[in-house]
Amino acid sequence: MACAIAILYEPESPINEESMSNIQWVAALSNHPEVSAQTLFAHVVAAWSAAGYRVAGVISESGAPQAPCAAGHLRDLASGTQILVRKSVDTTGANAHAMSGAGLAQVLQLVRPQLAQADFVVLSRFGEPETRQGGLWPLFLAATVAGKPVLTTVSIHEKLPFERYAPQVQYVQPVIEDIMRWGDTALKDQRALPSSRG
Repeated sequence: MACAIAILYEPESPINEESMSNIQWVAALSNHPEVSAQTLFAHVVAAWSAAGYRVAGVISESGAPQAPCAAGHLRDLASGTQILVRKSVDTTGANAHAMSGAGLAQVLQLVRPQLAQADFVVLSRFGEPETRQGGLWPLFLAATVAGKPVLTTVSIHEKLPFERYAPQVQYVQPVIEDIMRWGDTALKDQRALPSSRG
């Protein structure tokens, strides 16, 4: 079954009627306690790249050894650049970290120009910031409006808003073979579209 979808959006979302007519492909892993989604994504990206496909996006990585324990980084898949997007802050709160606006801006600046030429887009996670149209939301939006197959992961807590963004999302098993099958189907369905025919 094809995973073509039309985006649902809130009135304030910057999507016009023309972009709503685009057909989209979105796949996601539900968080699995025994599987590192980011490690799996790295293997999938390597397999796609080895097959000659162009992959844009970011995956989450732990910081450098000297980085604070609450620090978080995203790695640009095209350049390998590691960008600090979550940093420790001096607070007594239980969740002692804050998003780095400068880091997120750098991620958007790096990845957005790559989307037009990408065969696949991998975005590390659809999380709480994205439910408020923050974080990586501009990349999710731009990739799906451009008709790119998007692979991500989402937690149970964000499933409802995620499914409003991608109401016919295909949840894939946390194994590389299942993801590769989804990717093959997405590309095959794209090539079958009338606009893709010569």
